Amino acid sequence: MNKKATINEVARQANVSIATVSRYLSNNGYPIKEETKEKIELAIKALDYTPNYLGRMLKTNKSMDIGVIIPTILNPYYPAVILGIENLAREKGYNILLCNSKRDKTLQKQYIDTLIQKQIKGLIISSIGDEETLFHDIVKKGIGLVSLEEEAPIDGVGQVLFNYQNGAYLAIRHLIEQGHRKIAFLTSPLNKKSRNEILQGYSRCLNDYKLDYYKVIENKQENEYENGIMLAKLLMAEKHLPTAVLAVNDMAAYGIMQYLMQNGIRIPEDMSIIGFDDLIISKMMNPPLTTVRQPSEMTGELAASMLFDILEGQQARKIVLEPELIIRASTKKI
Repeated sequence: MNKKATINEVARQANVSIATVSRYLSNNGYPIKEETKEKIELAIKALDYTPNYLGRMLKTNKSMDIGVIIPTILNPYYPAVILGIENLAREKGYNILLCNSKRDKTLQKQYIDTLIQKQIKGLIISSIGDEETLFHDIVKKGIGLVSLEEEAPIDGVGQVLFNYQNGAYLAIRHLIEQGHRKIAFLTSPLNKKSRNEILQGYSRCLNDYKLDYYKVIENKQENEYENGIMLAKLLMAEKHLPTAVLAVNDMAAYGIMQYLMQNGIRIPEDMSIIGFDDLIISKMMNPPLTTVRQPSEMTGELAASMLFDILEGQQARKIVLEPELIIRASTKKI
């Protein structure tokens, strides 16, 4: 195994001091002649030198890392959010340390502790439930914090939220206007505020149109697509089927559609389906999925922008994004 080149060797090769090479690598604005820069660059290439950024971070106490904690990378909504975060983070010279909480509070806490030990500058988190103590400890340590999807339980935390209740209301109103009166809501466990807000929008719209709840079915499975299949199985076990379904997210909607169609239920002729997210796959489905658009990449960009504002000393803000109903062929007038 070849021995890794050191900064001392780079300095000798370029015939400059170690301090000059260090200033060049730190890119901190210290004036260095162009001729000297060229010598250092040639030496770095010749020796295949890789700077020890971790060592430098420990010496200067200047981390260029931000943490991102999401529930699961398996849901394509979150990779799009991460892409939005990464686009801005790269511009600012920051790296992303990504963690999947798997909707487990204990695992989430372990990841936060690990990220703090790694001296992250900031954290963007889609948290699980009310975590006032946890959030307070992060802010107290001087770490910039932005919450996705859930309202922050304390001040000083940036928030990028989505109006889930209005999104569900738009979806149910569309179904009612299409003539549907028996509308079910199929969801992951209602232990997350965003899901409860969808339920609230569902029930508020039914109440406004003087309609009764038809059915709310919950099931817990980490993979949202598989959860959709299980939800559809539970639905099919009911004595009377609805004419329309609101799914908690697009991935669950795909599983629901797949299972129903495999069991002789035509979509939308026998049952209309609406999802929630507007993932890129939704328009490729057969039939294409009617869904509530949640701007995932924009959410990530806004969260990153807010985090960097906080790191630069600005006040934490709250942004609430509004929904848009995207009507496709999975819903039908009856």
